[in-house]
Amino acid sequence: MDQASAEHRAAYGRLADELARVSVAVTLAPGDILVLDNDLVVHGRVPFTARYDGTDRWLKRSSVRVPGRRTRPPAERSEHGYGQAALAAYR
Repeated sequence: MDQASAEHRAAYGRLADELARVSVAVTLAPGDILVLDNDLVVHGRVPFTARYDGTDRWLKRSSVRVPGRRTRPPAERSEHGYGQAALAAYR
């Protein structure tokens, strides 16, 4: 950002302000799951200092595809997925 133009910094500031305005904090308990659509939301988590005592909040990644929905651009579609496996929907 130090080398960005004033116009770029201003646009980034407006984006940050708007994201802060519409953001919602979600607190999950152990065993909870939250599914987000990366095409519809911006998400993140607040920083924390790990204790490494079994009580830290380590997250798992899972990718979900909705049948019939248009897929992402080829660059994203070809991500390795960390050993992904396709599962049939539970009915």
